[in-house]
Amino acid sequence: MKLTWKVKAGVLIGAGIALGVAMSSMGEAAKPVGGDGFNAGPEAARDVVMQVEDGSGGVLSSFFHEGQRFVMGEEGQRYAIRVFNHSDKRVEAVVTVDGRDVVSGELGNFERRGYIVPAHGSVLIDGFRRNLDTVAAFRFSTPERSYSALKGSASHVGVIGLAVFSEVERRPQAIAELPAAGFERKSKDEAEAPADTAAAPPPQPAEGWRGRRGTGSAAQPAKKPGLGTGWGENRHSQVSREDFRRQDPDRPDFVTSFRYDNRAGLLARGIRVDGNDGFAQPPDPQAFPLSQR
Repeated sequence: MKLTWKVKAGVLIGAGIALGVAMSSMGEAAKPVGGDGFNAGPEAARDVVMQVEDGSGGVLSSFFHEGQRFVMGEEGQRYAIRVFNHSDKRVEAVVTVDGRDVVSGELGNFERRGYIVPAHGSVLIDGFRRNLDTVAAFRFSTPERSYSALKGSASHVGVIGLAVFSEVERRPQAIAELPAAGFERKSKDEAEAPADTAAAPPPQPAEGWRGRRGTGSAAQPAKKPGLGTGWGENRHSQVSREDFRRQDPDRPDFVTSFRYDNRAGLLARGIRVDGNDGFAQPPDPQAFPLSQR
């Protein structure tokens, strides 16, 4: 897949390339727990953790049972995924939504490249990436109108995945400033280049991203219970490419995932959404469908 990138501050992609984005500083790191860490709960004090936020930056309500986390959302709500790195070294975070890689839009696979999370920093991922300047916002939709379902992978709707890779020790590098004239010329050339998309958006319904059809003769799809994630409106999100050599190219340090649903769906699963003592059945959707070991 060919991507035309406009280089800004932020992210890495491709063979040996990951994405870097704006970061925020954090305090002292917690000590990681060994093992694969699938479906790790809050008790797993890892160096790298993930949370799901609403459009205003508030953390969405979540519920736990035997290490599995469920996040509660509602149809139409915009959300974002924040990945924190409490360690002293940067890491690469490969993230999927509904089994689809958030950078390429393809089925989740450990071989795909992700976002670089700086040491004692974080990255905010707020959509499926279209290019180095733009994402299609994450918005909770109905399952049948989710991006993953429209791309033919409806069985993976309802899960957010994270795979973390550590970096091979690298030597410090000197930084040379690009002359102003050269930078302006380079930016102009890139701005005029045709912009390829990381993944073609699904067909747009008559009434926008919510996926509700018009009143014509087109067949009305049967509405399924629960939530999916739709291909939302374009949002400005600048990133850049950087080299990142994984310590182990094929196996992440650990993998974890969240499930998500609306209030009615969580209640139907037997989860007490007004308390923190709910329970949930093990998940069926897979965060990385092509990389199951």
